[in-house]
Amino acid sequence: MENFKEQSTDRGGLVNKEDSRGITRRKMAVRCIQLMAAGGLFTMIFKFIRGVRATDLEVFFERKPRVNEVVFNRGVYLVGLEQGIKAFSDRCPHLGCRLFFNKEDSCFQCPCHGSRFSRNGSCLQGPARKNMVALELRTDDKCGSYTARLPIC
Repeated sequence: MENFKEQSTDRGGLVNKEDSRGITRRKMAVRCIQLMAAGGLFTMIFKFIRGVRATDLEVFFERKPRVNEVVFNRGVYLVGLEQGIKAFSDRCPHLGCRLFFNKEDSCFQCPCHGSRFSRNGSCLQGPARKNMVALELRTDDKCGSYTARLPIC
């Protein structure tokens, strides 16, 4: 019994020599956390290499907008132009604020920093340097509906 226990001078109690040389609960917890973090990192790298990403959001529009009409649904603006129909994201390319369509000026505006965009998505006034993000648009000719694909980042 004396081989495993000895009197500790600093605590005043008995200390088990095997516990002081082996793994403590704290070390075990740290190793478990490290193992979980390494596993999560490996999973993220593996998914990145394989190209697995979240599915895109599909936004449905029941009808074709008239020329110069702007229709909004779930983060997508559908715009009727003389050249055809275009779909745009409602996010400003500058810092991602939500754009709104100003009917009086007939343009898209950013409430955060004042960027302005024309109906066809081109940048009219900064600080944004890029045009609005155009989205993929599919047409169902049978029922006249439109589906825009909004990428999820």
